[in-house]
Amino acid sequence: YRALHEPEEVEELVHRVREAGAFTVDTQTTSLDPMRANLIGMAISIVPHEAFYLPFKHCPPSGELLDTFEVNNLPDIGSPEMRPLADLL
Repeated sequence: YRALHEPEEVEELVHRVREAGAFTVDTQTTSLDPMRANLIGMAISIVPHEAFYLPFKHCPPSGELLDTFEVNNLPDIGSPEMRPLADLL
């Protein structure tokens, strides 16, 4: 399990997900209430026992949410060629 912090790492993961055609995903939010939650990260797995975490935002001790990086060109989960297998790892 590994956190991805560089755009090149994210691009490689996107390539691997597209090649696999199926994946699992888990979202990390600031709340369990979907109406109040902010998305702060996402974990993606293609094969068992290997997962990657995309930290969109994190919360430092001050409590302020900070952007860590922008993620562009992620696979469209709703597209016909992609098959999400689960929403939790």
